Amino acid sequence: MTTTQSTNEQSRDVLRTIYEAVATMDVPRFIDCCSEDLVLHSPAVGGTFEGRDAVLGCIGQLVSAYDWSTLKVQSLAADGERVAAQVSVEASGPDRTVVEIAEWWTVRDGKATECRPYYHDPAVAVSIFDGVLKENAAEASA
Repeated sequence: MTTTQSTNEQSRDVLRTIYEAVATMDVPRFIDCCSEDLVLHSPAVGGTFEGRDAVLGCIGQLVSAYDWSTLKVQSLAADGERVAAQVSVEASGPDRTVVEIAEWWTVRDGKATECRPYYHDPAVAVSIFDGVLKENAAEASA
């Protein structure tokens, strides 16, 4: 029983650290919590991103879309290597839409290996991401 409890706590701690790193834009701390083969499955923001660098690239594109300092963790529940998280973050811009997300994570050997976010309102996430892509494309062509 102690081993399971320890695994549950360790998995929750990894996620707490990830969310703290994202909220403070502490990239090295985020990287320390993620395996090199981290996979992000997120159809709402462009599909599947394989490898820590690809995931960082996806997050990098979203930096301007959200006010990461508003990231709030409502709950974390762990069952061994699997962690369920309920989080919210405000979109940047004048309307400050609150985006609610449920995320399913896998943590192995103290590192996050997989994330599957599910948006309460996927249309909001798609709209925000599409806006960021258009903004990035306009900057690249200027």
